[in-house]
Amino acid sequence: MNSFGYFAIATVITGAALLYLRATDSKRARVFRRNAVKSSKAVRLTIGIVVWVPGALLLWLRQYSAFISWCGALLVFGWAIAANAPAGTTADAPDLGDADGS
Repeated sequence: MNSFGYFAIATVITGAALLYLRATDSKRARVFRRNAVKSSKAVRLTIGIVVWVPGALLLWLRQYSAFISWCGALLVFGWAIAANAPAGTTADAPDLGDADGS
């Protein structure tokens, strides 16, 4: 398999794990006044580890170009998750007060 194949598989696994973590994040749900999907801490920890396993495997397989690309995809996934409000909420961020701290 070539580097792109390794990259694609690693990215799909990481993306699915990040989407699961997003759906079960209680803090994110509270900020957007939504109910989080219930998940045990053990499951969330396991999925959190699964996010990083593809990167470690890419390094172990010496697929350095795939690893660098996977790091970029991880960055994009993280920003996409942080930038988007959950479905059914307003797109605006919650009001956190004025910039001067009041």
